[in-house]
Amino acid sequence: MKPIDTFFDHEQDYPDLDVSGAAERLSPAVQCETINCADPSLTDLAPFDQLHNLIRSGYPHVMTAGTMEVLGRRSLLITLPGSDPDLRPCLFMSHQDVVPVVAGTEDDWT
Repeated sequence: MKPIDTFFDHEQDYPDLDVSGAAERLSPAVQCETINCADPSLTDLAPFDQLHNLIRSGYPHVMTAGTMEVLGRRSLLITLPGSDPDLRPCLFMSHQDVVPVVAGTEDDWT
């Protein structure tokens, strides 16, 4: 296993990165309670819509350059065309939902 500091070897490669702006966009996103329930009828879809709106407003250049589609109940597909159509495509994946905190264990979290 790699030491944790190995993952930070290239932090200085982007001196123009707006770190505070990135944190400002990330903070409200991680506060969206996008909880998927085992029974889909119990899932509140409003937080997913809230997160999608934050993505749209927080990343206007991405939205202008590409397309954002909602698939199924609330999955997203964001497609960005490359500058050279002869190159192979690239796929980045993530998830939007979070695991709910088990009632009674709230004080165990920091």
